[in-house]
Amino acid sequence: MVELYAKCPICQKKERHSIISVKSEDKAVCKCENCGGLHYEKISDCDERELKVILSLGGESKQLFKEFNKKRTLNKGEVLEIQDLKVEIREIETCESKRNPQAKVENIRTIWVIPYSKKIKISVHDGEGETKAYKIEKEKDTKLKLGDVIQCGDKKIKISRISTNDGEKEEEIVGDVLGLVGEEVS
Repeated sequence: MVELYAKCPICQKKERHSIISVKSEDKAVCKCENCGGLHYEKISDCDERELKVILSLGGESKQLFKEFNKKRTLNKGEVLEIQDLKVEIREIETCESKRNPQAKVENIRTIWVIPYSKKIKISVHDGEGETKAYKIEKEKDTKLKLGDVIQCGDKKIKISRISTNDGEKEEEIVGDVLGLVGEEVS
């Protein structure tokens, strides 16, 4: 089934439409999947295809749209930039309503993404027996190393320990960090 995304003149939503019949080389009768309404829509033989992108933000989700080259293959885990946001593909649904780890854009119905960032806990010792816990958010490919000074709210914290699944490291990318220990600096 050939599909496209368009703003429906009946329900006023940008939704997936099925192409029912092609009337000319640039015009087709389309059916809105939201309201079932039929209307004419301009079509073209371009190399681009607009995909629906669902951005998961914790307990909420946001619907976005992005154009891709029809011949491009997208992969689960791939990092994309959508509306100035770096995101990671978590799921790919094809036009046959199957989930696949990769697919060509021309065969994709929807992709699900998450922000390409990670929240990391950082414990800060004040030298007097008190420990405060903070959270920072960084892109997963950011490299952290011992001695780096990071901004955490209005505080500057110098990293003194990096914990990972493989033990403590002198430097590591954020995606592999379990937690940090640091000390406040002025």
